[in-house]
Amino acid sequence: MSIFQNYGSKNLMGSWYNTDKYFASKKWLENKVLKTLRPSLQTIAHKENLIGVEVGIGNCINSRNILDHMAIQKLYLIDRNVPTDIPGKDIIKDPRVVFMHGDSLDCLKKIDEPLDFVYLDGSHEFNYVLNEIAIVYHKIKLGGLLAGHDYEQVGVMAAMQTFMINVWRHTGEKPNNFYIDSCRDEHPGYPEEYMDYGFPIDWWMSKDKDLGKDFKIFKLRNG
Repeated sequence: MSIFQNYGSKNLMGSWYNTDKYFASKKWLENKVLKTLRPSLQTIAHKENLIGVEVGIGNCINSRNILDHMAIQKLYLIDRNVPTDIPGKDIIKDPRVVFMHGDSLDCLKKIDEPLDFVYLDGSHEFNYVLNEIAIVYHKIKLGGLLAGHDYEQVGVMAAMQTFMINVWRHTGEKPNNFYIDSCRDEHPGYPEEYMDYGFPIDWWMSKDKDLGKDFKIFKLRNG
């Protein structure tokens, strides 16, 4: 029998925050205006005429934050669900926004212009995130940003590390452009404890080189 609990179990989550208090609060349902960009997005907030993508928008709380604090020319918003409440239902009508309703892998394939940033916060399953990265990386401009949320989710962490090791394999150089940090934007989905000790859930890498058309992502050995 394993000494570790299954990922996602209440006992495991309880090691990091008060699960009873969190689930009783329904904090993730709060609708609030965020005042601070996530650290990843702050790295390109000085740029003008940005074209970007956010995958997994919920009710567009972070989308509104992006539109309010970044010089957005066009923002693709992708989700399996259509927002039905404010601010989401208004934001998807913003003239700067292209809302794509459906599976992220299908939607990302349809975007055919260079991107300044891609922010992944949809599925947190390993294969899904790795496939999202494989689709979008070559669409990101040099100097652009690949980023996402919930790095503490094992699927997200494994996917990003798999990608970085493949970059190392392809270039022969150890990547030094990957970062994780806490999200102190007061997004309502966070347990209070994450805010208190600055849990690292925002992740990003700058695209500092073009990997070429022959770059492929291989899964890592597992035995």
